[in-house]
Amino acid sequence: SPDAKSQVLSRKERRQQKEQGRMEALRPLQERLMADDLPTQLEAAHELRTMLDGPHPPALSDVLHADLDIAPRLLQLSQQADNHDLHVELLLALKLLTSGAAEQTRSLVDLGAVDIFERLLASPDAGVRELAVTILGNIAGASVELRYNVVGSGVANDVMKMLAPVQKTDAIKYYDEAAKEWKFRGGTPEQPTALVRKSAQCLRQLCHGQPAPDFGAAHEQLVHTLATLVMSSDDEVVLHACAAMSQLQYAVPGHLAVLVKDGVCVRLLELLGHSSSVCSEEVRSHAALALERIAGSGSQGQEVIIQSCEKVLKEGDGKDGKATLKRFVEIVNHAGVRDKVKAMLLCSVIRF
Repeated sequence: SPDAKSQVLSRKERRQQKEQGRMEALRPLQERLMADDLPTQLEAAHELRTMLDGPHPPALSDVLHADLDIAPRLLQLSQQADNHDLHVELLLALKLLTSGAAEQTRSLVDLGAVDIFERLLASPDAGVRELAVTILGNIAGASVELRYNVVGSGVANDVMKMLAPVQKTDAIKYYDEAAKEWKFRGGTPEQPTALVRKSAQCLRQLCHGQPAPDFGAAHEQLVHTLATLVMSSDDEVVLHACAAMSQLQYAVPGHLAVLVKDGVCVRLLELLGHSSSVCSEEVRSHAALALERIAGSGSQGQEVIIQSCEKVLKEGDGKDGKATLKRFVEIVNHAGVRDKVKAMLLCSVIRF
């Protein structure tokens, strides 16, 4: 009826008016972001970040609305910012903007966000690198489609390169005055713990979901990087590494060779046997899932786990092997591992 149509039209008009009102409320902030002077840009970026992180944040769809051009400006400034405070404020705002729905995150990706943040992984500022890898993890975790986008851009290689120790060829040797001798210098100092955690989380997001992504030639290096992370003493890093390993495929002999060489399965089994005071139940659960994934790769994977079980038991408390076996089986049961891995644990002890 005409009355019903007019009511529908009226509701639509009211929605449009409300949206327009919200847009106009953001207009002054948008104009200050467009300014050329640093103090105004910094003030606007700080205000936006505070609004997004506040108790009553604006709708992300409003901030990302194409008519305002806020998102393109944030990405533009994040590439040009020489001021540390401005750079951090911009990236904090962008991190919050990539924490929403996949459709909203995709709007940033369509503006070239992945390439921009990938380049920032090479920043000399550890804080900038941490925020960049966090944002890339947010994008990869938003949807399978966006994960493929991030994987396809080669981000995994950049994250692995960032985590790898770098030798300074011009300062490999130095003279130790106290020891009165020349010594070899190791690598550059390790990355800050917060950065390693976010990097491990990003790799976890890249590996997560089905169908599993194809890392191509980088797959073996990814297994090696995760093998290094799983040896960490930091519970959060180990959790992300185990979760990532539980999603990977180990169909190529070279992948299993890395697991053997780096002692990964032994480490995963040790995590299963740790008390809750050493590592969390979540870590133990993901370690069990990673072992199950390796076991599911075929007879070679199963043999790797059996040999690792034997190694753990041999190097463990020899006077109480039965108690060790019982603890393993109890933990495996509690972690919800399927019968295949449980049977292998039993098989390893019988062979031992």
